[in-house]
Amino acid sequence: RLLQNALYGEVVHYNKLIIKDDMLHEDAKKIAIKVTHRNKIPNNIGADEEDPLHELSAMQFIGNDHPNLISQIECCIDPNNIYSVMPYFSGGEVLNLMEEGPMDEPLAKIMLSQLLDGLQRLQQLGI
Repeated sequence: RLLQNALYGEVVHYNKLIIKDDMLHEDAKKIAIKVTHRNKIPNNIGADEEDPLHELSAMQFIGNDHPNLISQIECCIDPNNIYSVMPYFSGGEVLNLMEEGPMDEPLAKIMLSQLLDGLQRLQQLGI
């Protein structure tokens, strides 16, 4: 199921599959796969432009040990696409929540605290 279109591809929702007893089974965990079309990535990305390769390498570097940063489970490449497998979060993007209008102060405090906590971790890692 398509979650959203992205600048260089799209983000798709999948149910995780596992192999058990030589058979494919659906796992309870859900994943999102960001599909980046390699032919849409310009050769010379400017400093002010989103760089999908930089984003992927940063996600690999971050690891999955922080509760407020999205981790990358796996990254796969074929001749046409780059597939970034991530945990699926049903709440959507923070930006979408902010576009809905003013939010209650208690929720805003929690979100701001989590955002700053994630930013602090990124700064500690030099990202």
